[in-house]
Amino acid sequence: MRPKHCPGLNRLAKAFAWDVGYLLRPATAALGGDGLTESQVNRLLASVNRESERIIDDCEELHRMLNNSLKLEYRLMKDGRSYVLPVIDSLRSLIDSLLEEVGAARKESNGRQ
Repeated sequence: MRPKHCPGLNRLAKAFAWDVGYLLRPATAALGGDGLTESQVNRLLASVNRESERIIDDCEELHRMLNNSLKLEYRLMKDGRSYVLPVIDSLRSLIDSLLEEVGAARKESNGRQ
């Protein structure tokens, strides 16, 4: 029986990198409009930029791996493993961390008023 393939699996890495570079970074930079101070936004942006560079590098490696051996990824998935999952976990961790930092920065800003 031929395995069912997700036509977008080999495009995931590029989509993840695009989301980090073109959605997450600009959204972080725009937090000044949500009441955060410039120094808070700069601190958050520096953190996001550092981590997102690592994630984008991971996405490039994932893209190469998926282009070379998509069948290997499907075999790994059947065994409950994956090359994609660590990248997803990194993205989720970055977003969770950012949300926590934004919450703390808002509390700090509200405490000054």
